[in-house]
Amino acid sequence: MNEAACRDYNELIECMKKQGGSYDIPLIEKAFNYCVDHHLGQKRLTNEEYYIHPFNVAKIIVGLGMDSQSIAAALLHDVDDIKLSPATHQNKDNARRFLAQNGADQAKIDEICRMIEEISYVGKDSVTPATLAITSRKSICDTNSFFTADSRIAAGQCT
Repeated sequence: MNEAACRDYNELIECMKKQGGSYDIPLIEKAFNYCVDHHLGQKRLTNEEYYIHPFNVAKIIVGLGMDSQSIAAALLHDVDDIKLSPATHQNKDNARRFLAQNGADQAKIDEICRMIEEISYVGKDSVTPATLAITSRKSICDTNSFFTADSRIAAGQCT
C-alpha cells in the first residue's frame, strides 16, 4: 500500500475510533486493501486515485454509525462496478471471491453483497470531491429515489 493509501486507512480508523463502537478491524483492513489493490492505476475524472470514492463512502457510512459489514460493503461497492466491470457486476463476483477467501461464510457473503447493491449509486457518477459526500449521502438517504431492505443503511441519520 502506498503512503497516501496508508494515510487514508489511518484516517478511516480514526473516524471509527471517534464514532465509538466495536468494529471488525481485520475485515475492514482487508476490504480497504482489496479496494486499493483492485483499483490500482484507475483514476477518477478528477485525476484522484479511484479508491478515494469507496473510501469516502466508507467514511460516510462510519459517520452514520453503521457496522463493520456496512463499512466493508462501502469499500467493496465498486470492485464489481457496472462501468468498470460489467461482466462481474450482476453477481458481485469480485466481492464474493474476496469475502470467501477471507473466511466469510455464505450468509455473510450474501449479506454484504446485498448491501453493496443497495449502497451502489447506479446513476451518473459524482466526480468532484466537493459533491462526492453530498451525492453519496443523498443516494443513501433520499427515500424518494432510494429504497433499502437493510435497516442499517435505511436508518442512517440523514440531514
